[in-house]
Amino acid sequence: MAEMTIQDSDSRECALLLRVSDRSLHAYIQQHPFCTGPDETLNRKCFGALREQLEIRQPKVSRPIEPLGHSELADEEAIRLAAGEILRNIGVGEANCDKRLRNRAWKLCLARSDAKSVLALGCGEGDEIAALRARAPQSRILGLDWVNKCLPGLLDAAEADFIHGDFNDRLGEHKETFDLVFSNHVIEHSFDPDELLRSIRASLKPGGQLVSAIPLDGEAESPIFRQALSLAREPERIRRSDMFLMLGGHPYKTNASEFAETLLGAGFQAVRVAYRPWSPTCYDSLDEDALTASRATHMKLHSASTRLLSTAVNGVFSNNPPLAALRALGAVDSRWPFGLIRMHTHKSMEAVAIAYA
Repeated sequence: MAEMTIQDSDSRECALLLRVSDRSLHAYIQQHPFCTGPDETLNRKCFGALREQLEIRQPKVSRPIEPLGHSELADEEAIRLAAGEILRNIGVGEANCDKRLRNRAWKLCLARSDAKSVLALGCGEGDEIAALRARAPQSRILGLDWVNKCLPGLLDAAEADFIHGDFNDRLGEHKETFDLVFSNHVIEHSFDPDELLRSIRASLKPGGQLVSAIPLDGEAESPIFRQALSLAREPERIRRSDMFLMLGGHPYKTNASEFAETLLGAGFQAVRVAYRPWSPTCYDSLDEDALTASRATHMKLHSASTRLLSTAVNGVFSNNPPLAALRALGAVDSRWPFGLIRMHTHKSMEAVAIAYA
């Protein structure tokens, strides 16, 4: 267990949860995280729900994020080779294999290789199913997601099964079933991570392992999170144009301390939250000093470009810009290299939690 220190009550190390209790809105928000979808009535309802149920979460203790060593990831190349063979056998090209496994294989080095029953939670197109088969060749693997997006032939090639549906409901059908649950960038999409992690904990056998990768969207040093937290403290200030900053598709914006505390609260033990110091983000190959400098540059250029455009739109339309204007802002932000969306995806630190039932 990492060394723990008690925090001052005014510490900036807070997390943020956009808790939406109406489950009927969850899928729409995930599909349209900026509340600019095709149904304006739903857009407004989702925006209201996201703004009204903001929850600032402050951990009781501080747990420094643990640096991983190269020796802990020594099996990465073997996992990539074996998983790549599975993908190539279903027609995935060499370059595409490398792209798909680059951000998966190293995390599987932290998973137990002797697991007999494995769940890939939120498995998407199934890249991690191939990597799990490479890591735990003797296991029974089950993929779970809202819909089946697995690559054609992947499940047969990896000798895996698949089920779809609501995560909490499906996990409730598998009490004490799995030796290992693996999730890659799934938990941050939860509007109730406490419930989801309790469900995952209940699905594990005694001593079972959770390996969960997550972006630290609530990291105290992130300039974009500091802005979001400032708005969350005064939610009446939040406007619809701020949803590019608040990012409803990632409602759980956590950090190492808060994520560890949430895992412990869900009943997990021996919790580690770790990262790769030589590659701390999901996409950009930057060390920590370079990441800090890159973030600062990004935010300066954002303030001088798309932020000015957003300010102009708000100045013209006050607190109620038309949907067309909001969509135009979103189109510009998503295409501009210094938009908030790219800041979210490329400049957030990435961590892996390893915990036991």
